Amino acid sequence: MMNSMKASYMKSKFIITILVSLVICTLLSGCVPRSIIDELGITHTIGIDEENGKLTATVLYPNYTNSNKASVIKTAADNPSTLKSNLGHKSQSQIVLGQIRTFVLGDSYSKAGISRVLETICKDATIGNITFVVSDTKAEDIIKGLKPAPPLYLSHLLETSVLHEGTPETNIHTLVSQYYGSGIDIYLPNISFDNEKQLVVSGLSIFKGEKLKLTISNKEAFLFKLMNDKNKSGYYDITLPTKDNQKGKDNDKEQKHNRDKKQGDIDGKQPGNENNFALKSLYGKHKITLHKKGNENTISMNLTLNVELKGIPESIQIEKKEDYQYLKKSMEKIIANDIETLLKKLQQNEVDPFGFGIIYRSESKEWNEKEFYQKIYPKMAFSVKTDLILRQLGVGE
Repeated sequence: MMNSMKASYMKSKFIITILVSLVICTLLSGCVPRSIIDELGITHTIGIDEENGKLTATVLYPNYTNSNKASVIKTAADNPSTLKSNLGHKSQSQIVLGQIRTFVLGDSYSKAGISRVLETICKDATIGNITFVVSDTKAEDIIKGLKPAPPLYLSHLLETSVLHEGTPETNIHTLVSQYYGSGIDIYLPNISFDNEKQLVVSGLSIFKGEKLKLTISNKEAFLFKLMNDKNKSGYYDITLPTKDNQKGKDNDKEQKHNRDKKQGDIDGKQPGNENNFALKSLYGKHKITLHKKGNENTISMNLTLNVELKGIPESIQIEKKEDYQYLKKSMEKIIANDIETLLKKLQQNEVDPFGFGIIYRSESKEWNEKEFYQKIYPKMAFSVKTDLILRQLGVGE
């Protein structure tokens, strides 16, 4: 009898709990403002420029009622907070910024300083994890060039470049950390149009404080990625020095080429450099260490990289131990020298995207950022060692 009453009570309590939950869910759903997607201007890409002392914003948003059309709106304001309001006055749809994926910073604006826009974005809770890029022209030109492309074209281009093509990874979190942090400088992907007006990722833009100071090439950006990011996927061009036993063969080939030209050989010499080939980085690890000895400070970089070779010069017979070692050691020396050259270039331009200041600060009792970059960083020495593990040699390609 008692068990039956207890079971009935528990069943009634369960039913009441379900009913109360349904009522609460109904009430809460009624409090959420509804938005019809066809009535919204959902933008994924926005460009920021500086013109005549004013901030300008150029916005591209798709028209979901007509998949073949996209709208571009441009407005100007004295401060970032007013830009959104001014954009709304020019649009037939409510401008929604919550789906922004990419901010394009124009060249002139980046050189003038990005702090005002960055600090405003950090305070906007509706904006999620976005990516910033720097254009080598006006951001307006980039936005207009994207009009015929799919809505998320630029976002997907950057994602692919980071995952597979050697571009260092950046997002709003890394940017804010670099901007507000001490001992490191901001770096952002650089984009531009090539000779065929195709949008491409064209390197890395490096700031000093809030202002653009230096732009490096894709090749240099990949070296930076190898020594900075966990993901080390990408390609790197290698040109081997001519071996002593190859010089005679090269002379013979040149003489044969000259004879063929005299005989009217229409094929002639094959284009390109036969000692040049592509190295594909698969995965690896790096370690950066600061060595202090008196007033001398040396940054030691060690890189272990698993690679695949995309083609091997005909002069290299990889099955021979001598040629294998020559190939391996030559590539290691080339990459190490190129990284050291990049480090010195960054040092000469007084920028520190690697965050050597953070490393120095962690091992020093006293830290003064201004003193570090004026007196210590310019005199730092660099030592780079690389160890390549050849996983695949491109045989049969």
